Amino acid sequence: MNESTVEVPAEFDIDFVFTCDSDEMVEARIYPGDLLGVKACETVEHGQTAVIQIGDKCLVRRVYRGPNYICFAPTNHKYGSIVVVDGEESHVKIIGRVVKAWFDVN
Repeated sequence: MNESTVEVPAEFDIDFVFTCDSDEMVEARIYPGDLLGVKACETVEHGQTAVIQIGDKCLVRRVYRGPNYICFAPTNHKYGSIVVVDGEESHVKIIGRVVKAWFDVN
């Protein structure tokens, strides 16, 4: 994650700001360069958007829960989903829930 300073209004309950750097979530209107306000947490509800970490890479994905799996899905169908089956070792870590987006107006 690249670090920089962003002023965030006090009424937003966020822990950090993440800059989206890919087009994986364009159908959710999240574009490269957009700033995402994120509430740090290790789990999110079905259908919520999360920032996930795989190794040293962070991605923005929609989270879907099934009876014995969790699916981390992009909204851009050019990219594949990441499915983690319960009980299997996983290198996917949820680092927060997206609660606010600021769009790049440039």
